[in-house]
Amino acid sequence: MGRRQYKKKRPAPVARAGERATPERRHQLGGVITEVVDRDATGGTYIKRHRARIECMLDYYFRKHRISDAQYMAGLKFREIYLRTTYGYSFKVLCNPFLMEAGQADHEGRMLAHLDCGRLLSEATKQLMPEELTIVRNVCGYDEFAGGRDKKRILMRALDRLAAFWSYT
Repeated sequence: MGRRQYKKKRPAPVARAGERATPERRHQLGGVITEVVDRDATGGTYIKRHRARIECMLDYYFRKHRISDAQYMAGLKFREIYLRTTYGYSFKVLCNPFLMEAGQADHEGRMLAHLDCGRLLSEATKQLMPEELTIVRNVCGYDEFAGGRDKKRILMRALDRLAAFWSYT
């Protein structure tokens, strides 16, 4: 009897550092931004990172100059509060995270921040009419387009109310 021949297993392909985004991704919603993460000793580019130019519909409307700065900030705050309250996402921007020494998370403070965001969300929803709340929730929370011209006007009016409520104006 002869010896068995075993095939060598090929290692799984790893993602290479500096790998480029696909051409399809470059044409979606504003494309990508190429950032240099690291340079070699001669100053040449060693590692690049591709990041989405538009991450949510608010970025799209702001980039196309459809909404103002105050409306954009109010929409981002509503987005953060809504995603933190609904899905439990943790953001470190507007709802002031509670951190202990050396940057370790304080779990009791995290629960308090979640309750505080729930209170802020209920106060914000009281400021809006039901049709405004639906459109703001769809655009800010679920990343959907507002729709036609009338719905865009309703969105802008709702973001104006939120900006006035949170004193961004």
